[in-house]
Amino acid sequence: MEIPKDVDRYIIELKQFKRDNDRIYYFVGADKKGYDGIEFGYQNQLPGTESSVNDMYLVGQFGSRVYIEEMAHFRQWVNVEIDVDVKNRFIKWKMGEKIVSQGYVKELKPGGYFGIYMCFESGTKYDDVKINTYKN
Repeated sequence: MEIPKDVDRYIIELKQFKRDNDRIYYFVGADKKGYDGIEFGYQNQLPGTESSVNDMYLVGQFGSRVYIEEMAHFRQWVNVEIDVDVKNRFIKWKMGEKIVSQGYVKELKPGGYFGIYMCFESGTKYDDVKINTYKN
């Protein structure tokens, strides 16, 4: 989904059902092929194991290597919200009502595309994806 270059802030909302334990990446500000943007996500298969858990291991450029217990919402629907403040270069990522990660991202650019990349995620689903944009 394309994000206009002239917005100061945008909020991505979606519903997610994660059925597998492999990595999911979200992209913001990327080109049409998913490159040159901010990449972040998680897996619920901890490194060095083969078992699925309801814990998250964050990956990518935003919040990586953080381990969060009981946040993966494994095999259940969850509302995901990614609030991108382009003007202040700040991202807040929520799942359900809880903040997964938030912080300043120096490399954040205006415009670009939002996308989701999954590898080997069989049965993972998304619904009601929308982007609300705001201009000052």
